[in-house]
Amino acid sequence: MTTAKISQLSTITKLNANTSNTLFLAVDIPSGITGKFTGKTLAQGLYSNEILNVGVNQQNLPNTIAQFSLSGASYIQTNLVNTDDGGTADIVVTANTGSGGTDAAYFTDLGFANKNVQPGLEFNNLGSALSPLDGYLYVQGASVGVPSTAPGGNLIVGTTTTNTQIKFIAGGYNSSNVVSVITADGFKMVNGHPIFFTDGTTQNTAVSQTYVQSAYDKANLANTLANTANTLAQSAYNKVNTAVQNTASIQLQTLTLTGNLIANSAGQGISADTFTSNSATFNKNVVVLGNLTANTLSINDATGTVNANTIIANTFVYGSATANAMVTQLTNKSTAVTANGMSGQITMNNASLAGYAYVTFTVNNSYVQHVNDIPFVSIQNSVTTPNPYIVTVGKVAVGSFNITVYNADSGGHADAIVLNWGLMRVGN
Repeated sequence: MTTAKISQLSTITKLNANTSNTLFLAVDIPSGITGKFTGKTLAQGLYSNEILNVGVNQQNLPNTIAQFSLSGASYIQTNLVNTDDGGTADIVVTANTGSGGTDAAYFTDLGFANKNVQPGLEFNNLGSALSPLDGYLYVQGASVGVPSTAPGGNLIVGTTTTNTQIKFIAGGYNSSNVVSVITADGFKMVNGHPIFFTDGTTQNTAVSQTYVQSAYDKANLANTLANTANTLAQSAYNKVNTAVQNTASIQLQTLTLTGNLIANSAGQGISADTFTSNSATFNKNVVVLGNLTANTLSINDATGTVNANTIIANTFVYGSATANAMVTQLTNKSTAVTANGMSGQITMNNASLAGYAYVTFTVNNSYVQHVNDIPFVSIQNSVTTPNPYIVTVGKVAVGSFNITVYNADSGGHADAIVLNWGLMRVGN
């Protein structure tokens, strides 16, 4: 056994090996054990019962885990760098209750993106909003699938002392680059910056009282003219409503029918209260304030009988001769269906839909001839009680539209949901 003193051993100025491969000799006073331990053990336990205090000053705040202090004539700093060009460097603070404190939910992230970061990759939760060399600060609340009523997820930015403000700068760092400020009085645009609207217009000052009064006067005039037009239209209606003729060619600017308009076929038998005609030609706008029941009368391709814009209010009824489609979805709830018609019913597959989950399927329909046609859908049957489903229409394309069904319940349900749907065509 060597008799060399510790003071006579060679001096190690740097630990080049992994700290787990470096041994130290120590005496553990509480246990009274003398033995060896690794540099890794030393690093892990060095501040297990003490704060990390780096710098020239003592820790002076309560409940402090670590303190870094230094005297610098200009500034002092800590620096976090990700040396991978495709990554980000982040300082993250997480919650410790419930399901929080994960990479997916309940954290605040302050970070910076390196030059080769690919927007949309799930290295963080910013998606395509992030660009290379962007800095960011955001909060991630409840994870996907948790109801929107779950607490958390707000980002609070502000000042807590009186007579202070929040400043927003852009394009520079001088006082002239301050675009807007928020004070206790509210939001203010400064340095001559206007407010921009989505239509491309801007505004620098509030609307003047004179302008408001002028608009008010014009609105009153328009209302008076509208009342006059309505009186003339009612008079015309009263005359037409009492007339019975085989052929009527009505050349009015606007015809208002307050009764029900019923047409068995285009140009054959149009009845509104006491007004009856075998053939009626409408060359201007037609406003129907009652119910419209049509079997073979096309309201989308208004040719022959109705050569005008048609506005329909109150109830719209599809007759038995209108193309209706009743279909059953096969395989699963995301399977596409073909339902060619103006209205119909879809019985969905009874595959299970998980809680807080949604499914989307395509309805192929040759009657959808414009991307601005308007499909509408509702739930017909009363399934699981209370009914947990929410249904909406998604993307509209020529020849098809999408329907999305969402399960707003926490548990999964396997129901053959019955959907009523209809189609409002726009244009010829």
